[in-house]
Amino acid sequence: MKEFNNKPPVPGAKLNGYVDDLQVHLPPGLARNIQAIATVTNWIQDHLLQKGIELSLPKSKVLFPEGLFFSSLTNDEQRDLTKTGLSVAEGGMAIVGVPVGTECFQRSFVTNFARGNPAELIRRLSTLDDPQASYQLLRLSGVPRLFHLLRTIAPSITNTAAREHDNLMIWAVSKIVLGKMANTVGIPTVEEVRANPEKSEVDFFKDSARAQVHLPIREGGLGITSSVLIRESAFVAGQALVFSKGFRWMNGCYLTFIENRSVVYWGVTTELTTIQADFAAQVHCHRVWNG
Repeated sequence: MKEFNNKPPVPGAKLNGYVDDLQVHLPPGLARNIQAIATVTNWIQDHLLQKGIELSLPKSKVLFPEGLFFSSLTNDEQRDLTKTGLSVAEGGMAIVGVPVGTECFQRSFVTNFARGNPAELIRRLSTLDDPQASYQLLRLSGVPRLFHLLRTIAPSITNTAAREHDNLMIWAVSKIVLGKMANTVGIPTVEEVRANPEKSEVDFFKDSARAQVHLPIREGGLGITSSVLIRESAFVAGQALVFSKGFRWMNGCYLTFIENRSVVYWGVTTELTTIQADFAAQVHCHRVWNG
């Protein structure tokens, strides 16, 4: 990484890395320069091979600035990009678990994440025989599910997903607290919530009771933190941390603010066009450059 950034093969390119991913950011003037994309890809590929690390091109992608798509390229540009072995991430892509791209892509990613497979595990927690185990698993594993997205994505985008997640948490707590009595007081069954996630919105805990559920345990609550209530402060705190002058290392929150750039991801990203790629071997660190 130091070798690349000290003497980049393409002027203005910056190389970042995290675990088995690299990201190269190309400067604005090279956002659709296919030759620049090919040059940095070949550089990374050659230098990794010297260290016994193979670049996984099938997992490698290019993310162009908003408004620029593969179909926007000329026939020659499309042909040259295809030769690199990199696919184009239309609209956006996830980098270290954070969606980078258009607002529509980010919103869809966050919503799908909130409704994904772990949501099924949360629903099944309410069916365990031991309510204390159910509660602890819910509090320690279910509640933080969206936290990394709340820190990195604008609260206006995460609002709907955060509300759905909160509703699912309250529904699960209701089922755990009431046990077999839940069905007699109108709490939807696991099957009903699985078929329609909107049914997870229950009114068993209302007003002050719900507020107490969201309070930390040390303050007499149940520690079921509300994603809706913390999403704005989480985002501000996350961005303040990333952009603070004294802070140098972080897990990719800055990627939310990549604008007018192409990103090439091979587990590799480039500062304006972003390129990302994955490796067959690991161990890197992900650095935030203050600009």
